[in-house]
Amino acid sequence: MTVAYATENTSKANIAAGAFSTGNTSSLHGSPTAPMLSGKGMAASGEKNAPVITTQLPSGNITNETLYRLKGEIGGSAKQAFITLNEVTQLVSVVNGIFEVEVAMIKGINKISILAFDSSGNVGKQEVKILYNPPPGVPLVVLESPRNGKQGVKDGDPVIVAGTIDDSSITRAILLLNGIPIKLKVVNGRFKRKIFMPKTRITTFRVMAQNKNSPPGYSAMHTILAGYDIDIINPRPY
Repeated sequence: MTVAYATENTSKANIAAGAFSTGNTSSLHGSPTAPMLSGKGMAASGEKNAPVITTQLPSGNITNETLYRLKGEIGGSAKQAFITLNEVTQLVSVVNGIFEVEVAMIKGINKISILAFDSSGNVGKQEVKILYNPPPGVPLVVLESPRNGKQGVKDGDPVIVAGTIDDSSITRAILLLNGIPIKLKVVNGRFKRKIFMPKTRITTFRVMAQNKNSPPGYSAMHTILAGYDIDIINPRPY
C-alpha cells in the first residue's frame, strides 16, 4: 500500500479538534536511547515558520523491539501528527508538544516520516531511519484487510480482518481492536474473520501472533474512520 503525503496542498481543512491516539501505549522491553535529534520541517511551498520536529531515537539508530515506542516533540501549535512507517500512516495526538506512539518494525531498515501542521497551516516534516534486528523466531505478521485509512464506515458495519503470518506452526493470533483483544484462528499461515464496527470515530486494528519459543510479532496498525473529516492518506492542515 502506498501512502502519499499531500505536502503541496497547504490549504486549511477541517480535521476534527481534540486529541486522538491511534497507538497502543503498553510498554515492552526497553532499549537505550540516544540524545534527541532534531530537524526543521519545511512545507513544499517553502514556509519559513514550519514546526520543528524532534525525535528520540535508539542508540545507533538500531533496535530489537518489534513494537517500538517512538517519542518526540513538535514545536508550535500542532495537535495531531501523521506518522508513517514503511508506507503505513497513523494519526497520533500531540499533547503539550509531545507525541508518543508504538510502531511495528519490520526486519531491516525502517523509514519513518513525521508530518505536523500548526494552526496557521505551516507544515513541519522529519524523516528518520531505524534498523530493526529482530530476535530469533519473531513471526512476520501482515494485515491485508481492512485497508488503512478507509473512511465512512458506520457503527455496526461488517469489516473483514485478514492477513498472513509467516510461521505455519501458529494456529492462533490476537486482533487488537482499539487495543481490545479478539481471538483469530490461523490456518496455514492465514487468518480471516468478520467483525462489526464499534461506535467510535477512529477505530484501530493491529494483529499479534507468537509461537512458543519467541517474542510476539505485530502487524502494522490500520485505521478506519467513521467520517470524512480526517484523511490520513492525504494529510492536510486542521
